[in-house]
Amino acid sequence: MVIIDEKILYQSAGWKAIGCIGRFAEMHYIFNQDSKILLDAIHLVQDVKKPDSIKSKIMFDDLNTYIFNFLSAAAALRDNARKMLKKYDNTKLESMLKANIKFYLSNSLEGAFIYKYRNIHTHSNLVSLYFTDEDKVVWITEELIKFSNEWNSAAKKYMEKSGQYVYLDNLFAVYISQINLFYNWLYNELIKYHREDILSTIEIANKLNIRLPHIYYKIANI
Repeated sequence: MVIIDEKILYQSAGWKAIGCIGRFAEMHYIFNQDSKILLDAIHLVQDVKKPDSIKSKIMFDDLNTYIFNFLSAAAALRDNARKMLKKYDNTKLESMLKANIKFYLSNSLEGAFIYKYRNIHTHSNLVSLYFTDEDKVVWITEELIKFSNEWNSAAKKYMEKSGQYVYLDNLFAVYISQINLFYNWLYNELIKYHREDILSTIEIANKLNIRLPHIYYKIANI
């Protein structure tokens, strides 16, 4: 009779894959929470039916904090993803990853602008926010350009395309959509890639009479 040690379970490829995907999913969840807080605040400030006292407080006291939190979550998600995806170099998943990163993210002008704006926002004074006559929260493009020499060509192209103003609701909504499209695709591909590993881990756990977290069985039945 072969005795299976619990160490085999914890060292199995399926266990490691779920741990890695789980940590990544947690970062993605934090990103989406900060995304919702930011978008909700922008929409509230732009709602003509809301009292000016509430709108003014959020606009002048809170909104830059929400922007900073969002930018930090976006950077953490990106850095975590880069670290995780390095593990798939020289695998059959590598070429598909590169193609989809290019399709969803690399050509994103919004992403290029946000990446550069984060550096400015983190290391320099804040860029002033404004209301347009249509009650939209914006940055003035000319001020952004003059504020820093760190803009790259893609970020400058985004500002040129935006015109006189960079509208915060549109900028962040489009970028968040791009991010979520990519990461939803990524989750599905990672689950397919590791499915046999996860099934093997479930088999080991069954032999040890150990009940694994629900996510293992959910993936096994996809």
